[in-house]
Amino acid sequence: MGIPKNQYKINIGHLFVALTLLLLIPFSYIHSNNTKIDSLHNELEKFKKLNDVSSVGYTLDKIAKVYNKQGNQTKAIQYLNESLDIAQKTKDKKLEQLVYFHLGFVYNQMNEYSKALYYYTTYSNISKSENDVKNLVKSKIKIANVHTTLGDYERSYELLLALLHEIDQEKDSDQIGYIYYELGSTFFYQENYNEALRYYSMAKDLFKEANNLTSLYNSLGGLGSVYSAMERYEEALAKHSESLNLAQELGYSYGIANASYNVANANLSLGNYVTAEQYFHQARELMQQNNHNVGLFYATAGLGKLNLRRQQPEKAVSLLEEALTLAQKTGSNSHLIKIYEEAANAHYQSGNVDLAFQYIKEHNKIKDKLVNEETAKNMANTKARYEIQKAEKDAKIAILKKDAQINTMYLWGGLVATILLLIISALFYSRYLLQTKSNKMLAQKNKEIEQQNQKLITSNKALEQFAYIASHDLKEPLRTISCFSSLLQKRYITQMDESAQEYFEYIINSVRRMYNLLDDIMSYSKIKDGEIEEDVVDINEIVNTVVQNLKVEIDKTNANVQIENILPEINANETQMIQLFQNLISNAIKFRNGKTPQINIGCSNDDEAQNFVFKVQDNGIGISPEYHEKIFDVFKRLNPRQKFEGNGVGLAICNKIVEQMDGKIWIDSAEGEGSTFFFSIPKSRLN
Repeated sequence: MGIPKNQYKINIGHLFVALTLLLLIPFSYIHSNNTKIDSLHNELEKFKKLNDVSSVGYTLDKIAKVYNKQGNQTKAIQYLNESLDIAQKTKDKKLEQLVYFHLGFVYNQMNEYSKALYYYTTYSNISKSENDVKNLVKSKIKIANVHTTLGDYERSYELLLALLHEIDQEKDSDQIGYIYYELGSTFFYQENYNEALRYYSMAKDLFKEANNLTSLYNSLGGLGSVYSAMERYEEALAKHSESLNLAQELGYSYGIANASYNVANANLSLGNYVTAEQYFHQARELMQQNNHNVGLFYATAGLGKLNLRRQQPEKAVSLLEEALTLAQKTGSNSHLIKIYEEAANAHYQSGNVDLAFQYIKEHNKIKDKLVNEETAKNMANTKARYEIQKAEKDAKIAILKKDAQINTMYLWGGLVATILLLIISALFYSRYLLQTKSNKMLAQKNKEIEQQNQKLITSNKALEQFAYIASHDLKEPLRTISCFSSLLQKRYITQMDESAQEYFEYIINSVRRMYNLLDDIMSYSKIKDGEIEEDVVDINEIVNTVVQNLKVEIDKTNANVQIENILPEINANETQMIQLFQNLISNAIKFRNGKTPQINIGCSNDDEAQNFVFKVQDNGIGISPEYHEKIFDVFKRLNPRQKFEGNGVGLAICNKIVEQMDGKIWIDSAEGEGSTFFFSIPKSRLN
């Protein structure tokens, strides 16, 4: 059965209607807010005449909220300060708490992060003094959000994990959802996309269950951003379109603007330039109406990237320089790092090599601050501490339950003992035995916890050190070599003879291969041996996703990918299953030996071993039997690099993924006769 190819077809009429609705929504929204402000002002005058000071304070806070939604932060702050003055004079802690939160929120929107931190911290202190647990948790989440925006990921991560530990037993799905969302953002900016995807997905499920539509909108946008970063653009567009529809249903003006930008960005990545430009302009206009500098920065930068893709570097430079000015106003390193890289590329294409090099240096300087080995190690240690505390807490709960059982037995024994002294003795003796046994259990449990803690810390340190040395310490000199080589080649190309130009090509190609090798090492190291998040995964959908990911190579080689029978659903990690099939199918295309690739995918029963056996069969160059075991070793290559690219890591990754699922992978092949890769999955994993 052939795999259908998904195509996004634009109906111009529908697009016109959709964009018209998008333009009308914010104006109707503003009109509605103006009506609401007039009504609130009437209420305010009424309360002033009645000398109802408390109601005046709360009404001022409500008016400020409406002004903030309109994007008039100056007015909002004016009314909030008036409300705060009343709260402090009347000693109304509830109103004071509310105003401090809204002041923090407004200053955060205005990118004045030091003030936002001050007001959120004050709000937190009041919540703590009032023993208001719910608002205390809310304040800490907001504080963590500001730290994430400022690039202080370590502090944000520590706050969020501590919060998760504190409220885990309360099962407050909304609050846990907010924490998961912020954790997703922290990992996203650290470029740990698998963890970001996991936390955003958990947040989305909780918000959906609680019918918290605004937060559901945010989590859908987060998922879309992760998919974009992972270059899974079809999935990104689907999530961003879903979040845009939800924002329109809610009448959420800023949400519509933000989702429009995300939809534009996904279309840009897919090469749909006309649609991308329409949504970028839409987002930019809405951000200007809302006076939102961060959103305006993103939309302006998006238009700059679009013009860069269209080979119009002069227009791109103008827009990206405007975006850089906006990013500098926000004071956010997370924003600056994005724009410096794009601006450097634009200046390079327009011939301004010196300024391009200057921007590259600024980009690398900020990246060193945001993504560094020490931060990653500290985050890993923080996670280890949290898991240790959780394990100890679970052990103590188990012992307390056992002790409660012993005390219950002791109480009943005491009542009966008034009649029979012999029963008293027996119960005391029984309690002694149970207590001794419990103490032994506690000692054994503590020993096991300590051993597990040491293993966990050692494993985390080794893995994190390896992974981040590969991504940071080794890639940094490569970036420098690549940058200077490109600059030298561009500047002095007219002065070079053929040999010199050839030498530069050798340097640049070697750097590229080293980059690919480091990326492969990172992929291999991220497949952990411990527990991973699993869910029901449809293998038919997995293969369709892989085919879309490899669409360029498939079209270039006219490859024909066929599914022989319906593939099952299994319990597995979706990302790892995509890695597994993508490595096998891309190898089948790569090692084609000049033929049109014919790739057959199927699944059969092995009733005796209680396994399902999957196969990926090709008509490529084949592999001699003497190498059938060796090809699954890491860095094992059988062909010269000049003929086939790669680092010999792909099949090692496949082997590790299958072994982690209690399966086995093997090959049936002969040289020149194609290859069939088989891997088994226990039937116990089938849905």
